[in-house]
Amino acid sequence: MQLNGGQGGGGGGGGQGGQGGGQYPFNKSVGVLVQQIQMAVQAGYLSNQILQHPLPPQSLVLLNSLLQQIKNYQMLAQAQNQMASPNSPAALQLSVQITKTKQHIQNLHVSY
Repeated sequence: MQLNGGQGGGGGGGGQGGQGGGQYPFNKSVGVLVQQIQMAVQAGYLSNQILQHPLPPQSLVLLNSLLQQIKNYQMLAQAQNQMASPNSPAALQLSVQITKTKQHIQNLHVSY
């Protein structure tokens, strides 16, 4: 995956290239984001084409937000599956949260 805007160079390999790659918090957070993107591609949430193109910082921020919302959705869906009574007020509230999260994910897809 190619990344633009990172200090110290280095796209793949966790984003730690150039001098003192591990010293900069930016490189460390980019490396984590790259891993999250790769996991999202493997899980089928993102197209593998995303790994073939340079990503400007604005796209990285957007992808980070998208991945956070996907994680939220997964946690909410898991909580919903574990509910004993699906018609309880808590279950209905959870359903509303899931719907809002799905909408947010769709909105992020559109803006990308």
